[in-house]
Amino acid sequence: MSIHNIPLEVLRQITDKTPKDHKWLRTVCRALNAAVAPAFFSSIVLDVPAEPPKLDLGLSHLEALASGETLWSQYARTLVIKRLSPGSEMYKSSMEDIESVTARLQDCFGPALSALKKIETVIWHFDSDRSDESLWIPEAIHEFIASLPSQIDFRLETDEPSFARNYDCDFARITNLRKLSIKSADDMTLANVCRSLSHAVGRSEGLELLHLEVRHSSGGVPPLHSLDDLFPGLAKSDIQLRLAELRVFSCSIKFDAGTMPHLRSLRALWWFDGNWQIWNALRGVHLVDLHTDQVSDDMIEYLASYSGLERLVIKFADGQDDDDSNRLADKFYQSALPRHADSLTALFCRGTWEGRWSFGPHNFEQLAMLRRLQSLRMNVNLVFAGYEPRDQKATTTGRGARRIFEIEKDSQGRNSGHQFLRLVNQLPITNAAILPAASSKDRNNTCGNNAIKHKETAIRKIDEAIQNFHAVECRPCCAIVLGGWNYYMVSGKDGRYCAVESAELSWPFSYEHLIGDRRMS
Repeated sequence: MSIHNIPLEVLRQITDKTPKDHKWLRTVCRALNAAVAPAFFSSIVLDVPAEPPKLDLGLSHLEALASGETLWSQYARTLVIKRLSPGSEMYKSSMEDIESVTARLQDCFGPALSALKKIETVIWHFDSDRSDESLWIPEAIHEFIASLPSQIDFRLETDEPSFARNYDCDFARITNLRKLSIKSADDMTLANVCRSLSHAVGRSEGLELLHLEVRHSSGGVPPLHSLDDLFPGLAKSDIQLRLAELRVFSCSIKFDAGTMPHLRSLRALWWFDGNWQIWNALRGVHLVDLHTDQVSDDMIEYLASYSGLERLVIKFADGQDDDDSNRLADKFYQSALPRHADSLTALFCRGTWEGRWSFGPHNFEQLAMLRRLQSLRMNVNLVFAGYEPRDQKATTTGRGARRIFEIEKDSQGRNSGHQFLRLVNQLPITNAAILPAASSKDRNNTCGNNAIKHKETAIRKIDEAIQNFHAVECRPCCAIVLGGWNYYMVSGKDGRYCAVESAELSWPFSYEHLIGDRRMS
């Protein structure tokens, strides 16, 4: 069949799977160009750096956009705004050249934005080094967002503490926010930026997702804010937000009378490095999606108070103390997890250290009850299994025979790695990860070498367990399993797992970049 006979819709579905090849695919033929164009021109970056070759290219790009004749006007859905104040970095240029560049930028920037009428996502990287330049830019962006016909996902990232004071712009005409993400350097900057967007939040009745993030935590206790404190315009408006999703990273929100009315429709919560005293306030809110790095009695009791959770991500579940961590783990698996056995589709529960948060004989029965589970990621524990025989050369360490570690087994001698894979085959799981953890004995060790060596041993043992596993009397399984050094799938011939791709681990043997959840989607 000729490529010209393939329907355009099918070609687009094919080319959507190869985003890195869009540029050269457009040159193959007209049919492929027509198929690739919507994806290729779906995102546009406005960046005008001060370096002479790139400066003219950036300005020419804006001028071409301003004409309204580019394919970005037809297909662009995402706009990324970066450097737009080249004059502040033209140190060796004359004042006349700087004024000429600034005038050229000012002439084309507004019309270029106006030509992008189908934008649905605006990502603005505000640079503090240029806070005193181009004072008209925020107002131009304000007018542009307010003019868009569709609801907008607006993401603002800035390190500038004086963002709200530098510009006579209150973003008051924006009423079409659907998602709002604010990332800042510290709590003070976050508060200033929130205040500057206060009117936009107070007038965007359709706001569904709010993402607040402080990238560089001071290490102390962050100040507590209610949503009405952060966005004063919200308190003054008659609008009560119906947030479906709240994401908070390294900043604390008070769940008080200034916040709770806006969370009555909350379905998803991402809560990292924030105030722990939130779970009692949430008792009337039944989340279906929870991501957190904080485990407490209140949190477990909150989860045990209702049913219907679909996705649960607990990072660094094990806290600072072994005994308390293990107590909380047992309480979670025995009282909270069974409440969501009929609804949970994804469970990512992992700690830094080995313990009872890990997969093992102590929680297999509770995990096996999750009949709808599609995704599972957990640690497994290693246990001491004796010493290597002294007659092996590899054991001569100067301190006696080398210690042997094996993956934990149940009372019937079944390897926890194999039990994990049996669970994968038993449940409708399509992706899973068997992860290593550091030995709890190294918690207070100031040198990380022992923990790294232990983790490397765990990775090797996990790899061996997967390769030695044989799926007998289990349903045909098409799950992808990340474990050890590889991604694995079951072979259709003998029920054994075969490596399909190597896992590129980052140092020191970290899986975070492979399994870490995206903070904005």
